[in-house]
Amino acid sequence: MADQLQPDSKVLNVSLWAVQGLLGLSFFMIGMTKITTSNDDLIALGFTYIAHVPTFVPKLAGVAEILGGVGLILPAATRIQPQLTIWAATGLMLMLIIAIIMYSWLGQWTNIPDVVVAGGLLAFVIWGRSTKAPISSR
Repeated sequence: MADQLQPDSKVLNVSLWAVQGLLGLSFFMIGMTKITTSNDDLIALGFTYIAHVPTFVPKLAGVAEILGGVGLILPAATRIQPQLTIWAATGLMLMLIIAIIMYSWLGQWTNIPDVVVAGGLLAFVIWGRSTKAPISSR
């Protein structure tokens, strides 16, 4: 279906791919950091919420972020189950909603704008890939 897009849709498709790539790599890298770094070192890096959650939560979040990051790119790029890209974006969006709640609860208001921007970009991917520029399966 992406091959038959109108000129405006091609711009949208390229924009979606750029956002998917940026978000996919970002979530993958943050997830890798969380699973390969000790909780104490993560706190020193600025992930201060970690001091307020059970010790397994950062590792679990890291795995979810890695899977979500891969899910933003791989299913759409291979055209194998491309709807999984929408589900990956939705799952990451839910994680960001939890992050906003956590940051609000801890009074870490300065972290919220970044999360809102990432959420807006994920919403763009969900909207674009589900309505305006879906990718068809092989």
